[in-house]
Amino acid sequence: MMTTQTEIGSPDGDGRHVLVVGGSGMLAAFCLSLARRNYNVTVVCRSKNKFDRNIGELSSNSLTPIYVDYRDSEKLSHELARLCRKSGCIDTTVSWIHPEQSVAAFGVTAEYTKAHFYSVLGSSDGKPDEADPVKQTILVSNPNLAVYAIALGFIRDPAIQSKRWLTNEEISTGVLQAFDERQSHFIVGNLA
Repeated sequence: MMTTQTEIGSPDGDGRHVLVVGGSGMLAAFCLSLARRNYNVTVVCRSKNKFDRNIGELSSNSLTPIYVDYRDSEKLSHELARLCRKSGCIDTTVSWIHPEQSVAAFGVTAEYTKAHFYSVLGSSDGKPDEADPVKQTILVSNPNLAVYAIALGFIRDPAIQSKRWLTNEEISTGVLQAFDERQSHFIVGNLA
């Protein structure tokens, strides 16, 4: 069972539509939190098994999957067009798209997004100067969007006298905080 620690502030989503690309793994708790906050959440994921394992049992009518690999831009565009015809506009996108795997996916998802676009980036892609090209790619496809970068870093753990990567819960909590605060560049953990 997911903890409620992820639910920061809990503002009401009023049924607005949020698309989460890559939400069946490390962002599963984030997706569940949005659904509990009255957002309609669509999760783009490659694996039905992974979705069912991490989200499916706890999901509701406000949380639905689309099974597509975001690296296949043509199929992703087709699925998002179908989604918008069926469920209406996507108000906000939160994407965990790895730039080295598919720059085109940023543009495709931006085209179908109405207001806000959050790009979750790893520690090397998430530094401000590295995140700017990703933000520009998104804005070229849809200049009307408010674009935010969320950089995932590491934690300094005094117990092991070393650094460690963020846990899935820490990632979801940080992404939810960034979602609520809407800062241009938000860092979860440390980058340096």
